[in-house]
Amino acid sequence: MERKSLICAFFLLISLLINGNFLQAQNQPDTLVIKLDTAEKQFLQRNLSLLAAHYNININEAQVIQARLWSNPNLQVGYGAWNSDDHKIFPWRGPSSIQSAQLQQLFLLAGKRNKQIKIAETNTQIAKYAYFDLIRTLKTQLRSDFYSIYFLQQSSKVYDKEIKSLDKISRVYQEQVLKGNIAKKEEIRIKSLLFSLQNEYVGLRQQILGFEADLNILLKTPNIYYKPELAPDQLNKFDFANLNYNTLVDSALVYRYDLKSSESNVLLNQQTLSLQKALAIPDLTLGFNFSTHGSAANNYLLAYAAFDLPFLNRNQGNIKSAKFQLDQSKVQYDAQKDQVQNDIRLAYNTVLENQKVFKDFNPQFLLDYDKLIDEVLKNYTSRNLGLLDFLDFYDSYKQNILQANTLQLNRVNAYEQINFAVGKDIIH
Repeated sequence: MERKSLICAFFLLISLLINGNFLQAQNQPDTLVIKLDTAEKQFLQRNLSLLAAHYNININEAQVIQARLWSNPNLQVGYGAWNSDDHKIFPWRGPSSIQSAQLQQLFLLAGKRNKQIKIAETNTQIAKYAYFDLIRTLKTQLRSDFYSIYFLQQSSKVYDKEIKSLDKISRVYQEQVLKGNIAKKEEIRIKSLLFSLQNEYVGLRQQILGFEADLNILLKTPNIYYKPELAPDQLNKFDFANLNYNTLVDSALVYRYDLKSSESNVLLNQQTLSLQKALAIPDLTLGFNFSTHGSAANNYLLAYAAFDLPFLNRNQGNIKSAKFQLDQSKVQYDAQKDQVQNDIRLAYNTVLENQKVFKDFNPQFLLDYDKLIDEVLKNYTSRNLGLLDFLDFYDSYKQNILQANTLQLNRVNAYEQINFAVGKDIIH
């Protein structure tokens, strides 16, 4: 019996270990190799902020439908509840019974209905502009995150390589110190450098994780590590020769959706002012009133028209407020135009400054440096190179690779800011 219990316990333990490993494997984030165009397609399909913003368009389109509808006719039906002559309650028949009905319809005058329709249509257009401007903003963030992850991962390869090499050297030196073949200070210097690199590597990984978290939100794909993939010639599309400042400004005035939204806001306030002036004109109510015994004549039918007398309230306050709002929106539009031109100027000058630095950069330099560091490592382990020279070269190698990747990232982001400032993919 004890043997069976032990066997059952053994298999239960194995099962728990297997399931535990399986669950642990399930909880491990996936690594996804992704290209920029694929990421952008997923972004347009999945991003929750875009989906929420699109509902604003649907909401305003529904308001256009509502603005087109006529007011409902009003029907009132009455029945005599008490007759003081014969003291009857709700007399149904006879001369003491009274029934009445009233039907009336409101008619909006001065083109109020059409003005309300135009306002609803302009609000819909503003909602569309806001949606496309949100795409512009989030797409720029997506590309920035994508390129940041790519170049940071390129930098992390340097740390991977150096940490693995120094870890091997550290282990060998630890043994050689025990044997008395190497001075303790050399082992300490190597371990100190290794510790420093590991700390820097942790900081670098944290940066990558931060950008990956942003990308997960933008693409609605939680718990995924991304490995951006760029074609060898993909970075060559960023060419300063294709940029002309005046052309960029002209394009921005056409394609910037936030500027279009500001312009439409001026139109909206013009339409609102027109409506407020129209609201000063009373609307007309037409109707019929029928009564059986409620007047001098039996079965009395009355046709009537009703409207407010605009003596006290001519909507003066709302008209004045609408004029101020219109003037304000014009100033805001001019300010937005200045902002667009300033955005172009800043983005253009940033590209210009980055291009000055980048023109002397040769990607082959990184490949040559990679080969050279391998030779340095061999020479040091063969004792043909001193410790200080080795450490100095290693630090120089790392700094140059990191600066090269930072240079390329800044250059790419600068060109993407051109696209963002113009509101259209000039570089794509």
